[in-house]
Amino acid sequence: MSDHAARERVFDLTPEMLFRRDDRTVVRLDVLERMVRSGPITGYAPWAPESKSATRVWAAIGADGLVLFDRKTRIAHHWALPDHSELATALKALKLRGVA
Repeated sequence: MSDHAARERVFDLTPEMLFRRDDRTVVRLDVLERMVRSGPITGYAPWAPESKSATRVWAAIGADGLVLFDRKTRIAHHWALPDHSELATALKALKLRGVA
């Protein structure tokens, strides 16, 4: 397994989370996503405040948008998946009533 292969994928990123770039500039993840479209950026792990390495996390664009790859844990963090449970419940109700 290469150093850049993810051991695990988690879907826990939200737009308002903060990321500290290697130059110590702090940006929201929704802003960071636009920034990394020009190329990868390294920084500190927002989920690990004790992170001391400015190159621990590699921010890049994946198939579904922003990906933060933690080089220490080899976990790839992706945007949180939207909750469609209310929509699913409404569609089931319509189907039961013969509308859908």
